[in-house]
Amino acid sequence: MKKLETLKLRHGEVGLDFLLYPPDGGEFLAMPLEKPRFYRQYLFVQSREAYKSKEEMDEGKDVLPYRGVVFFPDTFAWQVCKNLQLWLEDPTHEFNLYFKEEFEGEDEVSIKNLNKEQERLVVMVVEGTNKEGITKRSRIVMGRDEVMSFVRYLKLYGRMEMDLKGIRLFRWSSEYMFFLSPFINIIYDTKRDEMLESLRDFLKNKSAKAVNVGNRYILRLDRESKELILKPSSMPAVFLTEEDIRELYLFLKG
Repeated sequence: MKKLETLKLRHGEVGLDFLLYPPDGGEFLAMPLEKPRFYRQYLFVQSREAYKSKEEMDEGKDVLPYRGVVFFPDTFAWQVCKNLQLWLEDPTHEFNLYFKEEFEGEDEVSIKNLNKEQERLVVMVVEGTNKEGITKRSRIVMGRDEVMSFVRYLKLYGRMEMDLKGIRLFRWSSEYMFFLSPFINIIYDTKRDEMLESLRDFLKNKSAKAVNVGNRYILRLDRESKELILKPSSMPAVFLTEEDIRELYLFLKG
């Protein structure tokens, strides 16, 4: 397991771990770089305090603080990162995300917003059992500054995937991004900056400069409909709604 430096928060620590998969080094997909999709992504959580339900407290049931890793798939990682970014932009944004690891145990993670009268918070609960079958559960509560740090951490180190009308986009860290369509189209830094500029311009004033790779475009404004078109190689062009454009912008930036 490739362990990264953890992010220290008020109520514990979180971080990302990567496990080589499959263990024998078999290949699922040829990559031009260091085979990033051969790693399974996990979220490491460690807390000093256990989190008990009211019923567990009334019954005096043992619950241990959580320390371990929970499977953190690329698509779920993006949903977490996207919703945290939307929450930072608009604290009234509501979300309630949940993932349970079915094949490697029963560990689970949930992340949701918590709106109080005086403050807006994000709450993450991670739960599993130890070898003796005792529940281990912790609750990580984050304010705005800690959420910003967590988002920066995910964008700096995390691997995420989004599906945009059948076009799959991947990122692993802030440096390695590509389309899979079905061939790999790497988004180099210069093209990513051009795409971000076009997306930003469209959101502001409905105009956008075309982004080309060689003699073909990957992003341009349709003259008739005035909509943005995305077209990686070997894929049909797709028209992007404003919601699509906002999500793509969040995915590519940082």
